[in-house]
Amino acid sequence: MSLSKIVQYGFLAFVFLLPFQTVFLWREPLIQGEKWQYGTIGLYATDILFVVLLAGVLVGAFLGRFVGFRIANMKSHMPIMLFIFWVGLSIIWASDTLLAYSFFITVLLAGNVFLWARLLDRSMIRKTIFVLMFGAVLQSGIGITQFLSQQSWDSTLLGMSA
Repeated sequence: MSLSKIVQYGFLAFVFLLPFQTVFLWREPLIQGEKWQYGTIGLYATDILFVVLLAGVLVGAFLGRFVGFRIANMKSHMPIMLFIFWVGLSIIWASDTLLAYSFFITVLLAGNVFLWARLLDRSMIRKTIFVLMFGAVLQSGIGITQFLSQQSWDSTLLGMSA
């Protein structure tokens, strides 16, 4: 299997797994005994998968292959790149630099997902939409089943706590 196909199927797996929020909680700060959700730093499994996919794209670009993308007008991507730059610059004046780095990485990954989605060719867009809908329907089915049975089961693989 070629690198191009591995990256394409990996991206489809990323889109499918996006609704499932499997996370490793790195830091859970407390303020006066209450959890401060905004200050929580977590490492999502989909983030790791996407970083691996980006590495595959960079290797493909280094080898001279475009890995299923079409060339787009890069000037239209300038606002998102400036936003990512501004978020990175805000680390300088942040009072909690670790949290600022965490949000910068999250915004950087989200910006890359946006740019990647803009560069997909037509056949890959159709596959991506189908996989996203399938993942959403599966997640909805799990939620409806939990609602009708009035119980929730714990599954660290799916990111659900008891």
